Amino acid sequence: MVKGNKITLEKVNLIYIEDEFVEEIAKTIKSELISMCWGEENKDLFNYQETVSSFLDRLDGRDFAFKVGFIGEFIVHCYFKTLTNYKHLSVFFNDQDKSNKRGFDYMFYDTKNGLWYVEIKSGSEDDDQLINKTNKEKLQKAYRDCNDKFIKKNNLNLWNVAKSEVGKVLSKRSSLRNKVKEILEKDSISKIDNVILSSVVFNSSLTKVTNKDELYELKDKYKSDFEKVTFLCFRKKTVERIIDLIRGTSHE
Repeated sequence: MVKGNKITLEKVNLIYIEDEFVEEIAKTIKSELISMCWGEENKDLFNYQETVSSFLDRLDGRDFAFKVGFIGEFIVHCYFKTLTNYKHLSVFFNDQDKSNKRGFDYMFYDTKNGLWYVEIKSGSEDDDQLINKTNKEKLQKAYRDCNDKFIKKNNLNLWNVAKSEVGKVLSKRSSLRNKVKEILEKDSISKIDNVILSSVVFNSSLTKVTNKDELYELKDKYKSDFEKVTFLCFRKKTVERIIDLIRGTSHE
């Protein structure tokens, strides 16, 4: 599969993670897992096997809800690394402990529109008849969290963590590093330009999302708070397939 921007910004994107894309994820994991998890500037400090072990250790003993959230977020990171040419600005691991990482779920830089913030909410739904409802609820929850982070402006540490992540990804020699720092400092006190709300819903039959018009209405409603809004709706059959993929690559 050829790299390219497979996401249409400012639209509602429905993305079905089927076997072909899982094969692409496997390639990304082998080549990019260390930099994805620890940061491009830190990748010389870690090897592949210990990164896989750390990944699996974060899931050890966790309940299903935690695994859904963790793997859902990882899928979004993988999708951007595998199928877009945007500049990846996030680190997947929380390097303080084994809990979910602090800060923004994902950030990337688009040369046309600037910095985008991605808020990701994941869930599992066994009832095929409830896929539309569950997917919409995840997008609504992502919006509420964005409201807490971006509109209330009450968490300075959030922005400090974001700058720290950028430092792990971009070299001091990179001209983009200072540009992103300036955007983060501006966004911490003013209106946010670019937001992506992402849902990841696991369902064994990969039932299609059919209420796209309703989702466009919701997206347009949120534009009163953000300059540009994009919806990414991911559908995947199982959480275990990705975990098995990570576990399997460590033995190849």
